[in-house]
Amino acid sequence: MPEIPPSTNNSEDRLAGMSRRRKILLGTLTIFLATFLSLLVVENLIEFYIDHQRERARSQLDYGDVSHSGGAAGDGFSLLEGFSAPVRDGYGGTVQWTNNSQGFRHEKEFESHPPEGTIRILSLGDSFTAGYRVDQFDTFSRRLEEWSTTELFPAEVLISLAPAPSLGLQYLVEEGFGWNPHIVLLGLTLGNDIAHSYIALHPQAITFDDLRSHDIPDDALLAGQREWPPEWLQRRNLYHFIIEKQLLGEGDAIATSNNDAIKPKLFDGVHGLGIFLRNPPVEIDIAYQRLFEILRETEAVCRSRGIPFAVLVFPQRFQVQPEDWRATVIEYHLRGDRFDLMRPNRRIRDFCDRNSIECIDPTTYMLEYHERTGKNLYLPNGDMHWNREGHRVWLDGAKPYLEELIRQAHLSRRRD
Repeated sequence: MPEIPPSTNNSEDRLAGMSRRRKILLGTLTIFLATFLSLLVVENLIEFYIDHQRERARSQLDYGDVSHSGGAAGDGFSLLEGFSAPVRDGYGGTVQWTNNSQGFRHEKEFESHPPEGTIRILSLGDSFTAGYRVDQFDTFSRRLEEWSTTELFPAEVLISLAPAPSLGLQYLVEEGFGWNPHIVLLGLTLGNDIAHSYIALHPQAITFDDLRSHDIPDDALLAGQREWPPEWLQRRNLYHFIIEKQLLGEGDAIATSNNDAIKPKLFDGVHGLGIFLRNPPVEIDIAYQRLFEILRETEAVCRSRGIPFAVLVFPQRFQVQPEDWRATVIEYHLRGDRFDLMRPNRRIRDFCDRNSIECIDPTTYMLEYHERTGKNLYLPNGDMHWNREGHRVWLDGAKPYLEELIRQAHLSRRRD
């Protein structure tokens, strides 16, 4: 029997094997390219949708449209007189915002003196008091008016936008007392209002831009503080930029007013991380002393007119929602043990106690409510402001103290 040369079959087998490997490689490459192109298409579609939503949001009126840009202009201080329109709500929709012709956020016009038997409350404060992106009747001040009128005594709450405590004091002396309030409330936002006080009483004229050089100390940051990637690189990272940041909102536990910052700032105008340091630099102590000087003077001018005065504490979201603090620590590479989230509250309450100033601070109440229910009390995308639920819960925590003030004011009116 003739022998079959083995080389023929081996050669065919090698060729067949090579062909199979080429097919597998080609198939793998095709799948990879198809997946890559699909992700690229999906990324661009999502990015187009996000850009469309941003453009749509830009076309809507927002908080900046409801007030005077240069400070006080009307009897009600910084709010734009006679404004009434829907504004952005932070969720893609709108809420109603109405200022009367006097510049108070109210649809009713006020006389210089309140009606007989009505308790008039002047509610001074920044965007929390004004009701940033919250409906007309959902702010804590309007809820306070409704609650007092229903449960206690008829009340009017005049909502006055005071961008900083020092400006609130100035307005109070120059215009506010002319509205004959029975109670004066001054909202204090932990973070920016302390920074505002540092600026207001500084020996030289400075602005927030001058505070950008004050970084959080290195010993409060983890080693190897990350460098922020350039904008183009962020925009090409499908998961991090589009899925994680834009759709899910993960990592957005905190917003910042220093978007180009490599390190978090001591006096960031949004969250003011520096005031939560256990061992802060001397600038923080100076800022507190300047704030206390303003509060002391505000209480004194109210007392001289026999008007009850109270400081209202507005907490940061990471004080109320622990998951936001965990995300903040990760986002900024912080050393969590270098921070004390209730330190500002204790320091302000101690000052108020020593100076016989009423301090209403529902931070712990809000924290316990959030832990009990799991409900989010703040606007999305790292916004520091309460949503409508946050306004409701803050007022619920403050009611026992506000009730006492209202009853005192009512009793004082009866004596008069």
